[in-house]
Amino acid sequence: MASDQQSEILLTERKLLSALNNLPPMPDLSKHINTFNAKIVAILCVVSFIIYHSILLARLGSDSCIWLLSDGRFQGSKWQPFGCMMHTYEKQDARACMNYIYYWKGRNYVVFMGDDQMKDLFNDFVALVDGSSSSNTDSLEQDKHRYKRKSLLYTTSTNDVNFYDDDRNDHYEDASIGLYVEFQHYTFLNKQYKEKLKEYKDMKSSHRPNTLVTGLPLCELRPDLSISNSSEQLWATNLREAAELLEGMYVSTASPSDIDILWNLQDPTPDNSSQLSEHKQPSNRSSLVNRVIDIHNRAALEQFDESKIRLWKSSRLIAQIFQKNVSSLSKAQRSQLDNQILLNYKCNGNMYYHDGTCCTTTENPKLLQFLSAVFFVMCMSLSAIMFCVCRRDIRAPKTTDADTKADNYKLRNVAPPWKVTLYEILKGFSRLGIILAYVFLCDRTTFFMKENKSYSHLNFLFPLGYVMLIGLFWAKDSEYTTILHRDQTDEWKGWMQLFILVYHFTGASQVLPVYMFARCLVTSYMFLSAYGNFLYSWNTGDYSVHRYFTVVVRYNLLVICLCMVMNSYYQLYYFVPLVTFWYSIMFLTCAIWPRVNKQTVEKNPKCIWYLIAKLVMLIILTTLLHHYENVFGKIFSFGPIKPFFVQNDNTINDWKFRWSLDRYSSICGVLFALFVVLGHKYKYIDDGTNESSLFKSDAVFWVTSLVSVGSIVGYIIVVVMCSFKEQCNAIHSYAAFFPIIGYIFIRNLAGPIRTLYSPLFAWFGKFSLELFVAQYHIWLAADTNGILVLVPNYPVLNVLVVTLIFVCAAHELHQTTAKLTAYLVPNHWTGLARNFLIFIAFMVPVAIYSGAFTH
Repeated sequence: MASDQQSEILLTERKLLSALNNLPPMPDLSKHINTFNAKIVAILCVVSFIIYHSILLARLGSDSCIWLLSDGRFQGSKWQPFGCMMHTYEKQDARACMNYIYYWKGRNYVVFMGDDQMKDLFNDFVALVDGSSSSNTDSLEQDKHRYKRKSLLYTTSTNDVNFYDDDRNDHYEDASIGLYVEFQHYTFLNKQYKEKLKEYKDMKSSHRPNTLVTGLPLCELRPDLSISNSSEQLWATNLREAAELLEGMYVSTASPSDIDILWNLQDPTPDNSSQLSEHKQPSNRSSLVNRVIDIHNRAALEQFDESKIRLWKSSRLIAQIFQKNVSSLSKAQRSQLDNQILLNYKCNGNMYYHDGTCCTTTENPKLLQFLSAVFFVMCMSLSAIMFCVCRRDIRAPKTTDADTKADNYKLRNVAPPWKVTLYEILKGFSRLGIILAYVFLCDRTTFFMKENKSYSHLNFLFPLGYVMLIGLFWAKDSEYTTILHRDQTDEWKGWMQLFILVYHFTGASQVLPVYMFARCLVTSYMFLSAYGNFLYSWNTGDYSVHRYFTVVVRYNLLVICLCMVMNSYYQLYYFVPLVTFWYSIMFLTCAIWPRVNKQTVEKNPKCIWYLIAKLVMLIILTTLLHHYENVFGKIFSFGPIKPFFVQNDNTINDWKFRWSLDRYSSICGVLFALFVVLGHKYKYIDDGTNESSLFKSDAVFWVTSLVSVGSIVGYIIVVVMCSFKEQCNAIHSYAAFFPIIGYIFIRNLAGPIRTLYSPLFAWFGKFSLELFVAQYHIWLAADTNGILVLVPNYPVLNVLVVTLIFVCAAHELHQTTAKLTAYLVPNHWTGLARNFLIFIAFMVPVAIYSGAFTH
């Protein structure tokens, strides 16, 4: 029996094994993880979120003022309104706003009506505008008692600043900015309160408040207060009478947009005993008062829900969070936060700060933006027509793997037919136009939401460490063995760009060591660009006009399109102007007579001194230009080149700052490339295999290792010791090259380390330029001042979705601009001259429109 059972078991196992062997093989999912499929997913995400936000805006409305006054959350110690960015107003900003309103509207009359909560709001508002300390109001109170108020009407005074005090009502006037602020004290909605509202309603439009902030209990909160249906009806009646008077101010105003009325919901009353101990129960009085306050707030919500009067709900929400976490926010800070919300509500629509999108509207498109849209729509239409009509003629010839892997700056050897060329150009601009349409939707409209950045050490270090670990985990050996080979430089550009992305996303520039490290990475990028371009020209001897325009167009095509579509200035994308300028300077320096390259040095080694002399002269001229600011300003503010170097305020301050920081970066990159070239020539450098060290001498190897580590440690010490950005920036121009060269030697001294690289970082490095430029609008928001929000209230999921779309868009931009560059810069002088004249004809009207020829 036992043997029969064992045989049956063996037979069953064989049948199972046979069935398993006959099963179809599991699909290899790794084959489907590629950039093409990722872009399809990204497109589906974009379409889905356009639909989602359309529904969201239809349900919530597109008025971001409602979002600002209704909902939000704390990010650390900062308040984040729902769906929009809140600017932090200082004295200068607040006074500029008040002056703007006074200039355009002729009056600036602000009234606070209510209890002690409104009094705190009034005090902080006056303290901010006047420049006093809101946490210490003793001096403010003393100044108030110097004057006695003579009239309740709004008047302009010849005095700059006046304080008034009349019992519990306070008043403040600053004639220099046309500001008059008034506080009317009422403990609850009574007859006197309604009479005061009627007084405001009966005023002439020129005397009436243009901002009224109010909100108070509907009855006196007494210990013996009882709640009944009759009392609730009485409270609702009182509120309805007050609402009619408030609504009457809108009706009797010539332009209803000239007056803003906010009703602030009442804060819950904290129970002091419950704050002392978690085991104590709230007192009966506190519970009763809060019940009454809730009834009053519900009545206000019902009364003002469909009214022109704005309901201020976020103030109560902040108070509730404040009461639950008493130690996290002081009472003064809470009142200051309410004031920031009020100023954002009142001022953002007039001042248009980049980091304040709450209560702003989409700006009307400028002429260049309209013409850009027409151009891209025409490209899409013509490419579609050519695809349908001439499908057979425009099929591009098949290319080999060698062609697809060729350098992006080279044309194919065989010129395609003119139909294929035209179609490829139209198709390239069509793809570019679709991506730019998404860019415009993200950052020049209020369709998608935006949030302020919020820095914390955890928010910065966790994603940075996670990305770096993933990149290092997938390391493998490269086929190249030379110092700073292609895989290694792509890897370097890749991890630098990922660091800069996290740095910008988290707002880490406020941490001085992190800021200086980011500056060092930008310098490294300039260093590498000069290094690579010099070695290419050195080895090939190519100093042709075609080479120059290919590189310049490759750098600038995307940025010029963004400037047109986004109505942004060229200097916003500061790295592109820097790398373009210094490439032009280095190209000119190396191309002018006597021209030196690999072939000339092989024939006459002394020719190398000509190149060294030219570089020394360039260093001297750069130093002189840095010190003579007047000459610098005249050069870069000259005529047609002016739009490329000025900011929105028509100054070159930002260009001067960026240029000065990295004025020696490209020169040092060329000098180091020259060092590598001479090292190979005279056999000092041995990087022929992955087993050899960089230097043949062991003594040189160890000395270089120690000096390299010391240079990095020394730079870190210097950065930690400098106490403010101006001091660190002054040191950076001279000290940044020590850690850069130290890193290069540490990375390349040992053969196994030199050939080991991260494919993930190298992949990002191949389109790092597009990542840097595109982050301004489709990963960040408001020209890098905020964060794009596609998934509200889910920050981690939002980061993942936005990052997927951003990376896919940047990769597509890289491929599209590379193809367009090959067609726009043909490898024959007639086509190149033709396209250059077309570009000049295009840029002259743009320069005239931008005011390049006006002084």
